[in-house]
Amino acid sequence: MSFSGLGRRLDRFAHRYMPDPFVLAILLTLLVAILGIIFGSSFEPDTHLIDRLRTTISSWKAFIFEPKRPDGSTNKGLLYFAFQMCLMLVTGHALAASPPVANVVRRIARLASNARTGVSLTALVACTMALLHWGLGLIVGAMIAREVGRSLKTRNIAHHYPLIGAAGYTGLMVWGTGLSGSIPLAAAGQKGIPLESTMLSSTNLMIAGVLLFVIPIVAGLLAPSPDEFKPFPHELAPEFEIETSPSRIVGWFALGLALAGFGTTLWALSGYITGTSTTIYAIVDGVIVAAVLHRIVNVATATQQRLPGDSTPAQYLEQHPILVLIPVIMGLGWLQMEVLEQQFKLSFNNLNFAFLFLGLLFQGSIPRYVAAISQGAQGCAGIILQFPFYFGILGIMLATGLGSVIASGMASVADATTYPVLTYLSAGLVNLVVPSGGGQWVVQGAIVMEGAAAFPDIIPKAILALAFGDAWTNMLQPFWAVPLLAITGLRARDIIGYTGAIMLVGGAVTITLLLVL
Repeated sequence: MSFSGLGRRLDRFAHRYMPDPFVLAILLTLLVAILGIIFGSSFEPDTHLIDRLRTTISSWKAFIFEPKRPDGSTNKGLLYFAFQMCLMLVTGHALAASPPVANVVRRIARLASNARTGVSLTALVACTMALLHWGLGLIVGAMIAREVGRSLKTRNIAHHYPLIGAAGYTGLMVWGTGLSGSIPLAAAGQKGIPLESTMLSSTNLMIAGVLLFVIPIVAGLLAPSPDEFKPFPHELAPEFEIETSPSRIVGWFALGLALAGFGTTLWALSGYITGTSTTIYAIVDGVIVAAVLHRIVNVATATQQRLPGDSTPAQYLEQHPILVLIPVIMGLGWLQMEVLEQQFKLSFNNLNFAFLFLGLLFQGSIPRYVAAISQGAQGCAGIILQFPFYFGILGIMLATGLGSVIASGMASVADATTYPVLTYLSAGLVNLVVPSGGGQWVVQGAIVMEGAAAFPDIIPKAILALAFGDAWTNMLQPFWAVPLLAITGLRARDIIGYTGAIMLVGGAVTITLLLVL
């Protein structure tokens, strides 16, 4: 069977059997409740069914909006964690939808020379952005898919637009161990597992690097025969705003300032650049500083040009660059000082803090940034609705002892070599009903950690396996595809068969690497 034939079969299957993610969350709740009542280790063998039922429902109700600690107090950290996930989505969306990013996306899209390179280019950009921030991967992936389709259409190059759209979603398959990976960051913050042994480990860099190479190639091979091509449609919504270029003098000044900022950053950090990881860290920081300085010059000049002569005081305040630049310089300047003093730590809060002010700067005006945040907040509906149910599932597992039963079962059928693979497969299965890295950590993190305690040396690898498994089956779960579908004008049924085929190949590659690394 060809790759394209496999994609069509998976498309029909998903369209027939995949319900709404909220339905899956409810079904998982019922399943966990039944299993907890029957197999829970917290009950004595002669415990009456009514008592088991009361304990299960009571713990479910108690955890939905007030997840508990073992001592019975409210674990506000989990509620805080849900809010952090919302912030990560909206701040990433605001940056990804900014005019400078849209301009770069359009330039990259022009590099596509035929149908296959268009698909591979889209997948490569989406995956690279997702490793930096999952919100960037999702929105930029959608933008590059649409612009590649538009560019090929304009140049009368035959192409299959649904496959290009599917390629734009592939970033959600690799994001889990990137810089915004919920599970490694949560393990570091809540369990003290250092990022050096998970996110920044050689194992993660190898697996993520191989997937970054394999996914675009496989996506390109999925192209159907030319007679089945469906081209880019004409009736899509307006494009993201593209700003006009500044004057040549301003442009050269901004470029010079950016290069100076890059060089100064490398010089300032040279005192503790001792290895590959710190060198990459310093280069990335220098690039960010250069981009920020370049954008500051453009905002300070372009925003003034948009102010009409008869502006009201309110309009003047809304559009004036000073209200953008002052908080941006304060926020990003302080983060850079922490970097130079070696005090910066990669965490949910620092990541969200950086993207908050990067998004404000790259949007360039207060009204545009508020609009971008409002648009991104629509994607939080799933988090707000489903996280309480994940908390409820956690409550059932803890109260009934089902979590311990599952952890012991996993440890009993695996060894140090196969436990990460079993974790990966189970995480992929759970993700179909808990389509969120943060939610997956809430439901499954404690179970995986408890089971891995039998093999202490592989705990970091088990965390990576949990993160990769959570991201793996996103290719069959359209929960996060809503923004992409809205931007590209496609439907879930148009892409899910192709992403499912990519999932199968990526899963085989990841399992192999988990076994040999």
